[in-house]
Amino acid sequence: MSGGIDAGRLRHRIKIETRSTTLDDNGGEVETWTEIGNGWWAEIRPKRVAESMFSDDRSAVVTHEIATRYADSLAALTESSRITYRGRTFYVTEVIEVYELQRELRIQATERR
Repeated sequence: MSGGIDAGRLRHRIKIETRSTTLDDNGGEVETWTEIGNGWWAEIRPKRVAESMFSDDRSAVVTHEIATRYADSLAALTESSRITYRGRTFYVTEVIEVYELQRELRIQATERR
């Protein structure tokens, strides 16, 4: 069992946002993103690439694992969250608290290209 995440692996500065929807004056949904963390050190590792079809648009879906230190403020991190890094956007699909020791989070995410 690990004593925590190795700081040397954390070389990416990420921003974490969570999605919420509200209704506009006409009753339509408006999507907004609220920042829950900025400047977090993380490790981003690609895991798999797959081709996907949306309507007539072909795109690559790349899955990643993003590791970061645990923090109480990241409790809001869910499948309705996204992570941005240098203009790239990763949509969270799963959040795992490693060994449930409040030391490390491993986040599974997808990036569409």
